[in-house]
Amino acid sequence: QRGQFQGAEIGEIIRKELPAAIVRKTSIDSRDYKVEGSIGKGQYAEVAWISIFDRTITESATRGIYIVFLYSVDGKSVYLSLNQGYTYFSENFSSKEARKEIIKMADVLRGYITVNNSRFIDAIDLGAQKALGRGYEAGHIIGMKYEFDNMPTDIDIVRDIFELLSVYKSIRTLFAGRTVDKFYDFLVAQGRGLIKLQTIEEEVNTS
Repeated sequence: QRGQFQGAEIGEIIRKELPAAIVRKTSIDSRDYKVEGSIGKGQYAEVAWISIFDRTITESATRGIYIVFLYSVDGKSVYLSLNQGYTYFSENFSSKEARKEIIKMADVLRGYITVNNSRFIDAIDLGAQKALGRGYEAGHIIGMKYEFDNMPTDIDIVRDIFELLSVYKSIRTLFAGRTVDKFYDFLVAQGRGLIKLQTIEEEVNTS
């Protein structure tokens, strides 16, 4: 089922060749963004990924918000996703509540972004059975799906990356220099009605 990840060649492609191609084709500044691919550490991952991290927000797929290509378990598709790391939720909520909270947070964040593209979707299905892959599904904010038997051109994919980078930059503005935990703490408090008089934009402007 994961045979596509079980050779040195595909490992090199995901870890090195594709991240380098993304940097080259988008001309994003490596001082601002970290691009990294993984097929798992120690053992092959159920879901391989290639991420674009805004260094001011995060440099890890376990924490914060980032752009990521996620390969489906059946090897038939890949998703381009604005996604969230699970660590904040696992540290602040019970295992039963953490998944509900990250899904809720994805919905909250969609309210602060603007996307004028009907191809963007707000749910993904990787066919994952393990916790990490299901976490990617739950943390998805917005993105799109590509089928390997009908892949768009490199130009189209680069255009999609730029559109998602624009959304990512708007999220960075909301962070306003905060740590990931402080950013999420505010949104969680607001969602529970503990903060009623300020919108997040007002809170950003007064900080």
